[in-house]
Amino acid sequence: MDYIIILQLLLAAFCGFLFGAEREKSNKDAGVRTNMLVCMAACTLVIISKKGFINAETDISRVAASVIPGIGFLGAGSIFMRGNRVFGLTSASLILITTSVGMAIGAELYQLAIICTTMVCIIMYGTRFIEGKRRKRRREETWADLSVDNKQDQETENKN
Repeated sequence: MDYIIILQLLLAAFCGFLFGAEREKSNKDAGVRTNMLVCMAACTLVIISKKGFINAETDISRVAASVIPGIGFLGAGSIFMRGNRVFGLTSASLILITTSVGMAIGAELYQLAIICTTMVCIIMYGTRFIEGKRRKRRREETWADLSVDNKQDQETENKN
């Protein structure tokens, strides 16, 4: 067994873990296990593409290229709409970037995978502060709107 492959899969699992940990912290469905498995699957498929078809007279990039439609299907399943609001876009995009990191590791582009993982973690964890403030402001606005609506309803009720 090639020890490099084991290290590639461990690195892919670790990168997927880092992505999934943020999603778990945000209480999202696509969490640690999902991101670890997606990253490892992408890594495995690229390794198969590179090493499994060396002597074949075919385009070895076909296996790797087939990963994207499959991941698109998985990502689309995480997006849904409630009323006029869309949910799951971040989870879907994280599944795609997790796939690309796994593919980079499988292609032995370790520096790219590590830089990408670092940037994604900075983005995912760094923007939580900004989103937290925005959510708090949105909640306060919602409560203020409800208070105004309730007050108007009471005034209307008192007039009748």
